[in-house]
Amino acid sequence: MKITKFITLVVSIFSTSLFAQTDKNIGVGLHIGDPTGITFKKYLDNEKSVEFIIGRTALWGHGYYASRFNNYDDFDGYNFVDYDLKSAISLQGHYYLFQKDFSIGELDGFAWYAGVGGQFRVLTVKYKYQYQTTTYCWGPSPNQCLYDTKYEEETKIDIDFGIDFAGGMEYTFSEVPITVFVDANLFLEIVNNPFFPRAQSGVGGRYNF
Repeated sequence: MKITKFITLVVSIFSTSLFAQTDKNIGVGLHIGDPTGITFKKYLDNEKSVEFIIGRTALWGHGYYASRFNNYDDFDGYNFVDYDLKSAISLQGHYYLFQKDFSIGELDGFAWYAGVGGQFRVLTVKYKYQYQTTTYCWGPSPNQCLYDTKYEEETKIDIDFGIDFAGGMEYTFSEVPITVFVDANLFLEIVNNPFFPRAQSGVGGRYNF
């Protein structure tokens, strides 16, 4: 809960600083995909832009969490069984070095953008695992034994941070101040699974003012 409040505070500070400058174009809306949440975008006057997205991020998959389980010293000697993702919050900040308008035929309002940024993820994961205990052994040496398999669960908080290589395309309607977009980024994790790559994408819309 404290981490979620911290992320909300960071977004509030950034969004407040953006709205304080009324001479720039600002868009606020919904981003659907990975993550799914709120998007804030500010268009700069030098063909650049910045964007912040906060929302629920997607899980990485069974193999990823099995690998993370094996990295915990607490789980040495235990066998990974499954996991439950309790919560997953992502905060992305992108600085688009290129924000270029273009037309398709006689239709104006399109733009493409590309840049870099960072991503901070907090995930609460319940790991399920098993281990064996010896119940009885016989014979001259303990080569023949009976074992009892036990199952346990433990919740861990995973904190990830890394670099985003991001880009996308958008269309702004001429009649109404609404922009629709599609975007994608490559997340290169630094902490705590260095250089683990993951592709993310999404679609959405923003109201501009």
